[in-house]
Amino acid sequence: FSVRYRLAPQNPFPAAILDGFVAYLSLLSPPAGAFHEAVSPMDIVFAGDSAGGNLALVLLQTILTLHRVGMTTVSFHGKDVPLDLPAGLSLVSPWFDIALTLPSIHRNANFDYLSPSAQTRSSPLPPDDVWPTKPPRVEIYTQASTLAHPLVSPLAAGSGLWRGAPPIYLCLGNEGFEDEIAVVARRLHSAGVTVIFDGYEGMPHCFPMIFKDSIASKHCFTSWSNFCMEAIEGKVVKRETGTWMKAFINPPAFDKVELSQTSAVTDVDADQALLEARDKVMKLENDLQKTWEEQQAKSRL
Repeated sequence: FSVRYRLAPQNPFPAAILDGFVAYLSLLSPPAGAFHEAVSPMDIVFAGDSAGGNLALVLLQTILTLHRVGMTTVSFHGKDVPLDLPAGLSLVSPWFDIALTLPSIHRNANFDYLSPSAQTRSSPLPPDDVWPTKPPRVEIYTQASTLAHPLVSPLAAGSGLWRGAPPIYLCLGNEGFEDEIAVVARRLHSAGVTVIFDGYEGMPHCFPMIFKDSIASKHCFTSWSNFCMEAIEGKVVKRETGTWMKAFINPPAFDKVELSQTSAVTDVDADQALLEARDKVMKLENDLQKTWEEQQAKSRL
């Protein structure tokens, strides 16, 4: 079931999360006239790659947050729908840090096709028909002040916010997003979440959808599909280690990695980098809005 959620810049945060949430409720409790019957949450796995991986995880965090404040049901089309968690999440190269702050953005540039220059933000765009933001903002997806919010950048969520989450499958390469995925994996594990961590040496962002016939991609799809089946059967086995598939070796060979040690980036360093990036972008945005307001005043004169 693929969700056609609203896109930025025309529909910034939190539009996509709201659309994903309504889609989930529509599966759990179809409104009158729907083309499907109710689907059990234990038959549902949230899945996404890149920005879709972000959306899947922040949708989970939204549900966990509602649980923490005592909301276990939601009124939907006149019914009180139990707000149960899905069977699991399967995420490929998920984008967990919208601000793009951690070292792998530059360290892995030779392995990835995503340009590190995407984080410079030196020339923010003024509002127009395609970029309809008034007042203007620097980020496509959200206002600068929310860059370090857990529902924008899941990297910002401490371990405690993930307690009670279902099993989560994470696939990554030596890509720009490697550090943020590895840090979130460690935080999930420390919160007691069952994490399946599949890393692939030398592979770029979302490689399974690009190099479909490669050994790494075939292994990823097999591991990914096995996870989904085990999740809906409640058979995902908790583990303490993940794996990195070695590059250019056939048959495949793997190095184990302790889930408590998936990244050399500490939680403190990750939090500080994200907050510093937020503050930097907020200054850019404030300057942009000041210039825009001055232009608006001149045009009225």
